Amino acid sequence: MSLMRPRNRIVYFRLSEEEFNKLSQMCSTADGARNVSELSRSAVQKLILNQPSGSNGEVYEVLNRMQTTVSELNRKVEYLVAKSSVLAGQQASADEENKTGENPCDTETRKREKG
Repeated sequence: MSLMRPRNRIVYFRLSEEEFNKLSQMCSTADGARNVSELSRSAVQKLILNQPSGSNGEVYEVLNRMQTTVSELNRKVEYLVAKSSVLAGQQASADEENKTGENPCDTETRKREKG
């Protein structure tokens, strides 16, 4: 003989008329559910039994690691963008030097010395 635990907690939630009718129809086909309340309780118990322990903590941990990784990637991308801008500027200076045969920095220095 199984001992029944006292049911002293109440959970309320609202359903649309359509949802309630579907649940009522399911009672006639569900194993042992005599009414919507028993069907709902049975569904909640199945959810509790099938849920891996600590899954919310695990999900939070995975999301936290992903956020950290994304932040690191953002910093690295910003660094690479800044570095490529510097390199592009250096390349432009080198291209200018190749065209004129002079270093643009030397030209600027000569202008200041003459001026």
